[in-house]
Amino acid sequence: MDAFLATLSDTQVRRVLAQKLKEEYFSAAGIEFAHRNVTFYLPEDKTQEGSEDKQAEGAASPVVPDRKLVGEAGAAAAIAAIQAEEEAKKPKV
Repeated sequence: MDAFLATLSDTQVRRVLAQKLKEEYFSAAGIEFAHRNVTFYLPEDKTQEGSEDKQAEGAASPVVPDRKLVGEAGAAAAIAAIQAEEEAKKPKV
């Protein structure tokens, strides 16, 4: 293992060690990490006239997302991704 690590750069060594820690210690303790991707769901817009009648008939109603809500959700996802990247760049103590 030491010969293998000697051939890697500092960043690669950190990644290998972090992966080993995750596999051996965190998995053994039942600790899981969050996924990197962020998924959010928008509720259907119930303010459209007759939307309840269409749903009762079984017809698919078009979902019209609120632009402000979509923008806020996208901004929140971007901020979360930036924070995760910055956290990953910090040296571990």
